[in-house]
Order: sequence, then structure tokens, then C-alpha cells
Amino acid sequence: MASVNLQHDDIGSINAINDDIDQDTDALEETLIRPEEDDRDIVACLPPKDRYWGVYAIFYFLGITTLLPWNFFINADQYWMYKFRNVNETANDTGIEATWDAVGDDHYHSPHGKTHFQASFTSYLAIASNIPSTLCFLVNTYISRFISSNTKIIVSLAITFVVFLASTVLVQVNTDAWQQEFFIVTMVSVVLMNSFCSFFQCGLLGIVGKFPSEYTTATMSGQALGGIFAACANILSIFLGADQVRSALIYFVLGSGSLLFSLCVAVILPKTIFYKFYVGDRTHQAYRWIENYPPEARLRPPEVKRVKSWMFIFKKVWSQAFAAMMTFVVTLAGFPALVVLVVSEEVPSIWNDKYYHPVVSFLVFACGDYLGRIFSGSLKLPEKNSHWTLIIAVLRIGLIPMIMMSNLQPRHYLPVVFNSDIEFAIISFFFGFSNGYLANIVFINAPQLVSREDQEDANGVVTTFLGLGLSIGVTLSYFLLKLV
Repeated sequence: MASVNLQHDDIGSINAINDDIDQDTDALEETLIRPEEDDRDIVACLPPKDRYWGVYAIFYFLGITTLLPWNFFINADQYWMYKFRNVNETANDTGIEATWDAVGDDHYHSPHGKTHFQASFTSYLAIASNIPSTLCFLVNTYISRFISSNTKIIVSLAITFVVFLASTVLVQVNTDAWQQEFFIVTMVSVVLMNSFCSFFQCGLLGIVGKFPSEYTTATMSGQALGGIFAACANILSIFLGADQVRSALIYFVLGSGSLLFSLCVAVILPKTIFYKFYVGDRTHQAYRWIENYPPEARLRPPEVKRVKSWMFIFKKVWSQAFAAMMTFVVTLAGFPALVVLVVSEEVPSIWNDKYYHPVVSFLVFACGDYLGRIFSGSLKLPEKNSHWTLIIAVLRIGLIPMIMMSNLQPRHYLPVVFNSDIEFAIISFFFGFSNGYLANIVFINAPQLVSREDQEDANGVVTTFLGLGLSIGVTLSYFLLKLV
């Protein structure tokens, strides 16, 4: 370490003296300051390098995992149509059940329409995913002061992995004779996974808020990339699978492997020097910025963190919090409940039956979401003190009528205005792009509105309002379906 003892009057002229270099901290430069009135050492240092951008990559992949169960379950629409098909009406004359090769998704529908579970599964899935998530976001505001973010991340990932693995095993189980029980088991697993994913997300966003803003962008971009990953995995599994069971098995094994890998890197992350510098560990607190010297240097503070009230922090970040809520109210009002009902204008074909929804409804949306987060991380607009983020989030409501007037089927009241597949693809892209842009910018701006010691709590407040937006959006989607 390079260090020097100085008197209080000499602080303005700090000079680093090179005594030795600590290889573990990648030649970390430190300056020791000893004020006259306090004999405690305050260590000032420059941040270590993120070697090979390893921590950045870990945050990126953990971002992918935050919504992995949700993304994988909503993308597996055709698998659920198979599981909840009318078994009697899809059996052939020899008594052998129909396979995926037959016709496609429509083959699993009753001649009189979808079965009850087929028609209602997406709505139940959205409710079972988002209502518990909102409650967990609220609970997190109280337990965050008692349970560390790192503990929430590790424990939540471990439980999510176990439950998701159980869902993977059930792919191979013939559930035709107990569809209702299988539906209940699936909903319980969805509640468990999304509840613990909410705690995981709160812990992750609380930690990443202490890092430079590009790491927040990495995490939020990872969330969007998770949607792309799930959509591509679904398309690949459909292409490779000889039947729906094998296709779904490939799909869910990919998801289980991803969760296991995330758990491993989450264990490794706190051991890195770069992480310890910004977050701290059991041996010392995190460093904080030195005012004026040098611009990138930081101090390890000896003082104890002062606990701020929830309302105090809310008054600082209320605009970003409401922007996050409105963003996800609009998103969940239309996705996935409305977009999964859009059908192609083309005549029935393999493309329409197998690939239209995975590509247009999910992959195009996910690509727009991902690009939106990348752009917001680069532009960083609107600025942190601007209310334009909230205004844009409210104006985004106009995209909902455009989706409702696309080629949704069945419909009873509204006319079809956007009948073309290309028109709906464009709407789907901008719906995703605006969601990604706004979702990322609120988590970039919110931590900058409070002191460094309150940044984790600021992200917690924004996350709580995000959860409220999820629940309101899911509820609203139910009523919007009645208006189509």
C-alpha cells in the first residue's frame, strides 16, 4: 500500500508515497489521513480495476436471472396448451395421444375452443407471478435493515433453483389424469419462485446501486436479455424437439442450468476485491467518495450509518418511483395477456402454429426491451431531477389501444385497425423499447438523488413502486380483455 501520515492542516495537499504494492488489490493507491481531533485512521484510495470486466459480466448474468422463471413460463405457452389439452378429444382412433408433430398449438384445442385451463392459464400465471412479487417488495422494505442483500441473493437463488428443477422433472411426468392437481402444483411453484425472485431482485438492485452507473445498466440490460434468452431457448427447443414433451424438457433444462450457474457466480461475487471496495465486507465498511481529491478517490468512513426514514427517502425519489410504477402498469396491462391473443394475418402454416407467438409476441418485444435499456444507459436522459421520465411513462398509455386494435382473437367490440403482422411487430418492438428505456433510467437516476449511504434504500423504494405497478397492470389487463 502507498500511505502517509498527515496533520489535519495538510489534508488539502495530500501526496501519495509509494512504500509497497499490494498485488491482491491490483496496485491499489491509498492515502492515510489522520485528523488532529480524531486518532482513528481514515483510508483514502483509488478503486481497483474490474479485471476482465468480470464483476460487470456477473451483474449482467444475474440480471438475466432476476426474471428467468417468469420469462421461461410465459414463453412456454405451447407447452402449457399441451399439458392442459382435452385429452379425450385429442386422442386418435387407436387411443394414442396426439404429438407435437401433428398440427401445432391449435391441435391441442377442443373443437369447441380452448379448455378452461388453456384459456385462463396466462391470466392465472400473471396473477400468481406478480401479486406475490408485490407483497415481497413491500416486505423487503422492512427486512432489508435486518437481512443483508447478499444473503437475500444467495438464499433466494438456491430456493428458486430447487423449485424450477422440480418443474423441469414434471415435464417428463404424464399429468393427463390429474390436470387440475398439476395446475395447482404449477401455480404454487410459480408463487414460490417469483416471491423469492423478488427478494433476489431487491438484493441485487440494492447492491448494484452502490457501483458506477454502468453496472446498473448491465443489470437492467441483463433483465431484458433474459427475455431474449427465454424466447430463443423456446424457439430452439421447438426446432430440436421431436415432440412437445422433448421440446419442453430441453427448454426447462436450459433454464435450470442457467439458475445453477447464477447461484455459483453469486457466491463468487462478494469475494472479489472490486465488490469489497464498493460494498464492503465483515472486516470494514465500503469506501465513500472524497470531496475534490482526487475525483475518483474514496474514503473508508469510520462513522456509523445513520438510518433514514422511508418517507425521507421517498420524498427524494418520488418522481422516479411513480415513473417505475406507471411503466410497469402499462407493460403488464398489455404483456403478455393481450399480445398472446394476437394472431397472424396469414393462412395457417407451421410458421403460424409453431413460431409466430414465440417470435413476434415475445422475441420482438424482448429485443426492443433490451435495446431500450442499452440506449438509456448510454444517453442517461431524462436527467435525475427532471420529471420527464414520469411524463413519458404516463404518455406510454397510448400504446395499449394500439395493441387492442391489432388482430386479437376472439374479439367482440373494437375494430381491427392494425391487421398486418408487420404493423403489430412494430408496435411490439416499441412497446418493449419504451419499457426497457424507462425501467433502466429510473434505477440510474434514483440512487443519484440521495446520499451514498441511502442508495440501497432508494432503490428499494423504487422497486416497491415497481411491484405495485406489476399488480395494478395485471389486474387492469383482465378488464381490458373484456373490452376487446
